[in-house]
Amino acid sequence: MRARHTSQNFQVTLARCGGRISREVRAEADAPGEFVFTLPRNPNSKVRARWLRFSGVALLAVLGSACASLNPPTPEQKAEKIDGMLAAAGFKELPADTPAKQQSLKALPPLKVKYYDNKEGQRQYWMADPYACKCLYLGDDAAYGRYWNFKLQQQIAHEQEQAARENLEMQQDMQMDMGMAPWGFSPGVGFGIW
Repeated sequence: MRARHTSQNFQVTLARCGGRISREVRAEADAPGEFVFTLPRNPNSKVRARWLRFSGVALLAVLGSACASLNPPTPEQKAEKIDGMLAAAGFKELPADTPAKQQSLKALPPLKVKYYDNKEGQRQYWMADPYACKCLYLGDDAAYGRYWNFKLQQQIAHEQEQAARENLEMQQDMQMDMGMAPWGFSPGVGFGIW
């Protein structure tokens, strides 16, 4: 490490250090009234530099994944996801193939499963999709039950994935903390200090 000081700064630096300079510090005169100090390298500086580089990369990865999770899906993406579950659950796809049907479809609330009771008193479920298939999905109680199970399974899978991600981050944090123990020993191993 090299630091340049004028003679006035040199006096201030000496006063801050208690007026003592160790033998390892060399002072050279580059110009009149100016000194160059060369300090010895700290042997732990490479370890610190590696740790800072690794923590910086880890921080960027965490921030990148956080930003990606903050971006909500577009209506088209959401529609494609819901369409697949509705079709697998047994909902019928009624395409809006005429201009009048397309106009009616746009007037309905998009991507929300709603219901009504038909003339026979049976509950019918429907969902308008003006984004992906430009159609109306129609299903009965059994189809809605299967759709609800798919949705619940998807939510459980998402929660498990999130828990696994948090567990991995916690393990990585613990590994980084262990790497910072003195003398290269991890907590619980070594001289019984911890």
